[in-house]
Amino acid sequence: MKGLLTKYSANALTVVRVIFTPIILFVTNSMLAGSHTQNLFILFALLYAIICSSDYFDGKIARKYGIESRFGAIFDLIADFTFVVFMHIIMILYGIIPAWFMFVIIDRFFNFIITSRIENDCTGQGFKPKFDKLGKYISAVMYILPFIVAADYCFFSQRLFLTSTLVYGITGISVITSYSRIKNIRSANAPKAHDIK
Repeated sequence: MKGLLTKYSANALTVVRVIFTPIILFVTNSMLAGSHTQNLFILFALLYAIICSSDYFDGKIARKYGIESRFGAIFDLIADFTFVVFMHIIMILYGIIPAWFMFVIIDRFFNFIITSRIENDCTGQGFKPKFDKLGKYISAVMYILPFIVAADYCFFSQRLFLTSTLVYGITGISVITSYSRIKNIRSANAPKAHDIK
């Protein structure tokens, strides 16, 4: 029984994230609409902490107990993508962040998926996410950005100086890391293309 619980514990945490995502979306929408902002922000912060914790610990548990799987990796990516995209959509609908920032988020996700897949194909592995250090930090910042934006909007007179700084900073660094991942993949494939000739 204990082994069974351990085996599915990482995916169970991902399920928690999936369940709490629509709840936090509803709370975020109500909060930004100006409905009992301070009280809702406490609930918003609690939900955000649960979601971020589930994202952090599902990977830790999977690696610690050697229960990483292709399904778990894809399920985790889909849960993360859904949460991040819809949280940012709400911010866009309220005009807090620019609509073009969604292209940055989508680029991060698909660039990560495609370059990971190409690298796996080159090494003969099944699909396994390939993280680069800077890209990992940027993804983490994107994950918590809606929380920072909501706090900035609700408690700092809606001036959004911090939000603007983060949005443009993330965009610049994201472009660099996306280019770097593509360049690294091309470099890794270059010897193989040369050998074929």
